[in-house]
Amino acid sequence: MLSRVANWTVGAAEFVTRHSQGRWPYVVAIAAVGVATVARVALQDVVGFRLFFITYFPAIGLAAAFGGFLPGLTALILSVLAIWYFSLPPQLSLALGEMDALQLALFAIAALPLIVVGWILHAAIHLLFQQRQEIERSRSREARQQALLIGELGHRIGNLFALVESIALRTFRADLPFSEAKKMFQARMSALSAASQVAGSDLTVDVLLDLQIAPFHDQVDAHRCAAIHLSPGGAQQLSLIFHELITNAAKYGALSTPSGRVAISCEVAGPPEKADFIFKWVETGGPPVIPPARAGFGTVVLCKSPEYSGAKARIEYAFDGVRYDFVQRLSLLSVDLDQAKK
Repeated sequence: MLSRVANWTVGAAEFVTRHSQGRWPYVVAIAAVGVATVARVALQDVVGFRLFFITYFPAIGLAAAFGGFLPGLTALILSVLAIWYFSLPPQLSLALGEMDALQLALFAIAALPLIVVGWILHAAIHLLFQQRQEIERSRSREARQQALLIGELGHRIGNLFALVESIALRTFRADLPFSEAKKMFQARMSALSAASQVAGSDLTVDVLLDLQIAPFHDQVDAHRCAAIHLSPGGAQQLSLIFHELITNAAKYGALSTPSGRVAISCEVAGPPEKADFIFKWVETGGPPVIPPARAGFGTVVLCKSPEYSGAKARIEYAFDGVRYDFVQRLSLLSVDLDQAKK
């Protein structure tokens, strides 16, 4: 029962909010006064020339609650005119005695607080609807974030298996003694394990990047990737991007062949208060690039997900190698160490 009442209340608030603009509030005010006038005429035989205003107070309150102060005031003016013409003796006449004028003035004064109360109720209804919308938006964001995390978990597990397979195929070559290949494979697995356990609140860009490229350090050149201290959110975002690029390069790109190379550059550009972090990834020497037929989850990680946080990301499937650019406001990635120590 309570849930139905709550749903009805929210539905009414939504209806009022969506229709309380433009001409609708004034249409409601006119209709409410019309209904009140019909009801007052119908009650004429019961109340006679007493209680002229009994049916108009609800109409004025409804108009104010639905549309705010001006529609409520409109309902009040229409009510005064309707009472004057239809109810005050002589009926159907604009003749007005001194006592009747006093009654109309007292009615208007008595109705003004009702308009104010209706106006407050109108504002409360708007606030209720806005809060409901914000709750729905928050739930939608949380659901989208949860779906992204679940998808990323499954995607990353698949990527890890692909990386292990790629490293194994690259390491256990026919021209390499098994004992030497085994040591190299163990070293690369240790590096991969370290890269997969990125955590902590004091990570820097250079350390994070070194962890990710460690299994392929002999084929990757990183320039100007300084010790920028990352916030936990910034570290997570860059970790996902670095991991995705490394995985794709190891599966299909420059890191899938011994002759392939990856050039990485990082720089900070712009004034201190509006500085941007710029990351570039360029592959060369790998197999010819075939653009994917459809955008998969990797595209979400590299391009769509950064857009949610205000970053600009672009991937280019050039024939001679994949190129990726990422630009984000530095303040959204880094952490203020002086502020963090307080």
